[in-house]
Amino acid sequence: MEYLGNLIRLLVVCMVIMPVVVSIIVGVKTNQNHPDGLDESAKQARVWRNSILAFLGSAVIGFLIVLGGITH
Repeated sequence: MEYLGNLIRLLVVCMVIMPVVVSIIVGVKTNQNHPDGLDESAKQARVWRNSILAFLGSAVIGFLIVLGGITH
């Protein structure tokens, strides 16, 4: 039973919390790095694109960590 609890905790952290935190950090950092200019919509599109890619990449890494935890 303890194994199942640890697996659920690992799943929640790696597949939910980590991607959300990483995407927020990447979005804020992207927004700060690009100066305000005339093309605000392009800046926001870049922020969203980077956040979504960071979320997906982090979710894939989290999935691989969970898969490693299951097969351990």
